[in-house]
Amino acid sequence: MYYDHMDGGDGGGWIVMLIIMILLIALAAVAVRFFVTNARPRIGGAPSPSARPSATDLLDERLARGEIDPDEYRERKAALREGD
Repeated sequence: MYYDHMDGGDGGGWIVMLIIMILLIALAAVAVRFFVTNARPRIGGAPSPSARPSATDLLDERLARGEIDPDEYRERKAALREGD
């Protein structure tokens, strides 16, 4: 006996295969994005904890930004030297 496969008698197996294919493509896209972003060298990223600026460097930056005046800068710099 001959059955026509166009009558939908396969039980929807094609839908399951379509969902699996979509999931595999999405997984591949996520994997590629993950590996590409993690393989890229970090230029200008956050400094490592060992490369933190010293107190004198921070004081210099505050003077340069105008947060403190030269008199306060000298006082604080002298206080830092006394602490060493």
